[in-house]
Amino acid sequence: MDHSLDTRRRIKLAKIIMYLMKENDTQRMKKFLSRYTKKQRQDIVSTKLNGSTILFNASNSGNFEQVCYLIQDCNADVEQRGKYGRIKCTPLWIAIRRSHFSIVIMLVDYGADVNTHANGGRSALSIGCKNVKIANFLLRRGADVNSIDELDRSCLMYSSYHLNMCCLLLSYGANISQTDMSSRSSLHFAVKRGHLKIVELFVVNGADLHLEDVQGNTPLQLASLKCRMAITEYLIQTNDYSPEHVACAYELLGSQLLIVRHNYQRAIDFWSKALQLRQSYPNGILKKNMHPDHANTMGILGTEFETLSDLVKISQSLNDMWTQSLLVQFRILGPMHSTTINSFILKAYDFINRQDISLGVNLLTCIFYFFRYYNNPFKEVIFNVIETFSSLFKIRNKKTHDVHVSHLLAFFRCIIHHITTRVAAFLQKIKIKCNKYNSTDVERYLVETLRFTDYIMDFDLTANQLLNLKKLLYNLINQQLRGMGQTNMLHLSIRMTSSTRLLAILIECGENVDATDDRGNTAIHYVMEHHDFFQNSLLRCLINYGCHVDMVNNEGHCTLEYLQHLLPYPLQHMKLQCFAARVIRRNTIPYQHYVPSHLEEFIACHG
Repeated sequence: MDHSLDTRRRIKLAKIIMYLMKENDTQRMKKFLSRYTKKQRQDIVSTKLNGSTILFNASNSGNFEQVCYLIQDCNADVEQRGKYGRIKCTPLWIAIRRSHFSIVIMLVDYGADVNTHANGGRSALSIGCKNVKIANFLLRRGADVNSIDELDRSCLMYSSYHLNMCCLLLSYGANISQTDMSSRSSLHFAVKRGHLKIVELFVVNGADLHLEDVQGNTPLQLASLKCRMAITEYLIQTNDYSPEHVACAYELLGSQLLIVRHNYQRAIDFWSKALQLRQSYPNGILKKNMHPDHANTMGILGTEFETLSDLVKISQSLNDMWTQSLLVQFRILGPMHSTTINSFILKAYDFINRQDISLGVNLLTCIFYFFRYYNNPFKEVIFNVIETFSSLFKIRNKKTHDVHVSHLLAFFRCIIHHITTRVAAFLQKIKIKCNKYNSTDVERYLVETLRFTDYIMDFDLTANQLLNLKKLLYNLINQQLRGMGQTNMLHLSIRMTSSTRLLAILIECGENVDATDDRGNTAIHYVMEHHDFFQNSLLRCLINYGCHVDMVNNEGHCTLEYLQHLLPYPLQHMKLQCFAARVIRRNTIPYQHYVPSHLEEFIACHG
C-alpha cells in the first residue's frame, strides 16, 4: 500500500536528490530513490525547488542517464515547467536550448509536446533553429514551422543568419511572407544581418521586395540604411524597383557611409551614381520628392546638391558633406524616422562637443522642429536630448570656455517653445493637467528648465539677453504647468536648493509666490523644510517679494511659529489684511457669501 509523503518530507528528499545530481552521482540517486514506491518517487521528483523540478534540472544539465531514469522509473511529468532565469519552460524546451539532442529525442518519445512555448512566446522550434539536426528532428515529429512568438516573429526570421536552416524551414513550407509586429518580413531580417546568400534565397522563393515595415523601410531602403552595399546592388539588379527608389537608395547609402563609417569617398561615389541616374532619366531630370516642410530645414541647413559641380564643391568641406547627409535623410525618410533623428542628434553632439557650436545649435533647432511631429511629446528621446545637451554645454564650457550666451538662449528657446506649444497643447487635448503619468513627465521638463535657467544666469547677461530670458520664462509660467503633487516651478526650485536669483527671476516673470501644492504648502513652507545654509537667504527673498508668512497648509501648520527663530520680528512681515483674516478664522466669524470670492480664498488659507 502506497503511503503519500507530506510536503516537508518531499522537499527534504528532493533536496537530497538534487544534491546527488549536482555531484553527478547517478547510482547513489537511483539507490536512494529505490527505497520508495513509484508513486512516492513521482511525488518526490515532481517537487519544485527554486521553481524547477528534478527532471527539468537534469534536462538542463544534459545528463541522459538521469533523464531516462526519472521518466521510466519515477514517472516524471515531461510537461512540468521549470525556471530558466526569468523564463518558464518545459524540460524539452530547455534541452533544445542547451542542444542536448539525445535528451530531446528521449523527451519527445515519451510524449513531450514538440510545439511547446516558453512564457515569452518562443516556440521550441524557434529556439532549436541554431541546430539543424534538432530542428530537422522536431519538424519530422510535427513541429509547426510557422509558429510565432509574442512579437509575431517566426522561426524563419530567427534563422535569417543561417543558410542551411533557412533552406530546411522553406522545404517544410515556412511562410516567406509572414511579418512581425513591426511589419518586418524574413527578408528584412536577412538584409539587416547582411547575409547576401540568404537574401538571394528569399528573393528566389518569392519574398515581397516592396513590403514596408512600420517606419516605411522596404528591403532596399533598409539595405542602404545598414550600409549593406552588396545587398543594395543585388536588390537593384532585380529590376523590381523604380528609378526614384533606386536613386534614393544610393543617396541614403552614401549618407550612411559618411555618418556611420566615415567613408567619404564611397559617399561621393554613391551620390554620383544617384545624380547620373536622375540626369539620365528618359523623360528629363528625375526630380527629388521633397518633404512638405523641407523649406524650414533647408532654411537652417541650406539646400541639397543638384549637379556634379555642386557635389565637387561640397566635397571640399567636411562640414558641408555632413550637412548634405542630413538633408538627404530628412528628404527621403522624413522627420519621424529613427535614422533621421539619430543622425541629427549624433552630428549635433559631435559639433557641440568638438567642432562648430553654432552648427550644432542649428541641428538642435531642426531636431526640436522634428519633435513637433510626434503625437506624444513625452517620448524618452525628447527628454534624452534635453538632458544630454544641457550637460554637454556645461562640459564644453568647462573645457574650452567658448560657449556663448546666444548658444544657450537658442537651445533654451527650443525647449520653451516645445513645452509651451506641444506639451501644453497635448495636456489640454486630453483634458488632464495632473494625472500621475503626465505630471511626472511635466515635472521632468520643469526641473530641466530650472537647471538650465540657473546655468544661463551664471553668465554675464546683457540687458537685452536678460529680457529675452525673462520673456521665455514668462511664456512658460503663463502655461501654469504643474509637477507631481501640483508643485509649481517655485516649489521645485526650492526643493532643488536653487539660488535666490532663480527664485527672484521666477517671481518677476509671473510665478505666484503664494501658490499652493496639493498639501496646501506654499513656497515658504518648502523653505522651512530645508534646514540648510541657504534657508535664510531663500526666506528673505520670498518675504521681500511679499509672500504671506502666516498661510496654513492642509495639516494646519503655519510657518509663522517657526519664523521667530530665524527673524527678530516676524509679525512686521504681516499685513493688516492677514491679521483681520486670522481674527475671522479664530473667532469663527461667518464670512462665506458675505465677502467676494477672492477674499473667501484669502481668509480660508489663514489660520
